[in-house]
Amino acid sequence: MVEKQTEAQEQIAKAGQELQTVVTSTKELQKQLEEEISKKYDGRRVNIMGGITAALANR
Repeated sequence: MVEKQTEAQEQIAKAGQELQTVVTSTKELQKQLEEEISKKYDGRRVNIMGGITAALANR
């Protein structure tokens, strides 16, 4: 029983690290997309809004 708990805790820790990596990568990609879109609109500020932004706001 203790082994299963330890294994589950390790899996949770690993999943948390992977999630953090995905969140960081997604935020960086969003920033790059905003910059590229901004270039197409004469340097106007661009904010991507929607589902992914809301999901990242919780992290």
